[in-house]
Amino acid sequence: TTGELIWLTADANQAAAEPGGPMPANNELRLSDKSGQERVIYYTPDWVLTDAKFINGGQQIAIQEVSSFDQNHPEQPQVTKWVALDWAGNVSDLQTVNTYGTLVAAPMGYAILDAQYKDANQSQPHYTFDWHSDGGTVNLWSFDAPDLSSTWEIAWSAFTQPVSGLPAFPTFAGMQ
Repeated sequence: TTGELIWLTADANQAAAEPGGPMPANNELRLSDKSGQERVIYYTPDWVLTDAKFINGGQQIAIQEVSSFDQNHPEQPQVTKWVALDWAGNVSDLQTVNTYGTLVAAPMGYAILDAQYKDANQSQPHYTFDWHSDGGTVNLWSFDAPDLSSTWEIAWSAFTQPVSGLPAFPTFAGMQ
């Protein structure tokens, strides 16, 4: 491995989105390199950061974000999305979900387990498990649940070999 560690944190000195529930108002993704030097590599005041993991052989970091809770419109659902941060500091959208989604590293890509509702009253989820690699998507599995009593999660994924010779992640431009 390359020795980098990543984690999410809430910096109270920076603007942060409102989680609206029992989760920290994480607004930063930090990285510690193999020498132990720590720095901020991603920051957002507009989304709550809830998960981060290396994908695409370590060429990117997938970051899960939840939209800010609007206290003036509590009935408005929060949106969850995955974005990818590359070693040059570029951010691209991976997938937006309105319900549940979890992501794991997969050979030269990533896989997402996603649930979307099939009906207006949100009682019948449709689960899909898709592998994204080299610009293509393969559906590995899907399931129409009869009701909300059926839930799925990814228990484990195999180790993926990191790409060699990657440069260092840049420090987030807006941070000191």
